Amino acid sequence: MIPDDVSLEDSWSVVARLKDEAQRCLTELEGTAEADGAGKSFWGSMYARAVFAFIDGTVYGLLYHAYAGRNRPDVKFSEEELSRLESYFDFDESREAVSTLGKGDMLSDLKFAFVAFARAHSSDYGLPVGDRNWVLMTETAHIRKTLQDALTGEALEVYPESVDVLLHGMAWFAERVIDLMKSSVDALSEEAPDDADDNDLVM
Repeated sequence: MIPDDVSLEDSWSVVARLKDEAQRCLTELEGTAEADGAGKSFWGSMYARAVFAFIDGTVYGLLYHAYAGRNRPDVKFSEEELSRLESYFDFDESREAVSTLGKGDMLSDLKFAFVAFARAHSSDYGLPVGDRNWVLMTETAHIRKTLQDALTGEALEVYPESVDVLLHGMAWFAERVIDLMKSSVDALSEEAPDDADDNDLVM
């Protein structure tokens, strides 16, 4: 079951840890000798999975806080949107929680998370899917699906060009999350300038 007292600060401490894990895997990959094919393969695969975990963890945090902010004044979600938000979480106390993230369309979940979080925090920020670097996210999603659907050892290989896509895609994604946070903080501050320090959004 999802907890009801997780602050945004708590969520981002988890995201920061996932980011550190990805960086560690990248450092290990870059430090592995070219002649060590098995080592390169292992750390390439670990890096890819660490990047996916970072994206999932961040998207999950955005969705959680969007859902938590659904009752804020002036926040309007359609029944379909609320149903979708609820679908990401487990409300059954009798069984272990299971996340649905990573099992569907990564890009669809990601775009919805940005929309939902922004709306729940009075921001008009829009994920720039028209940015030329958005292709990094579509390629990241393709790499993920390829690894998930792999039926051969060769299909599980994460080649140097894929590592570059994951590296730059993760950086672009992280920058957009920062933009979203800044936009949300500004929007909430404009709503209640005298109570800006008491807003629900905690950086």
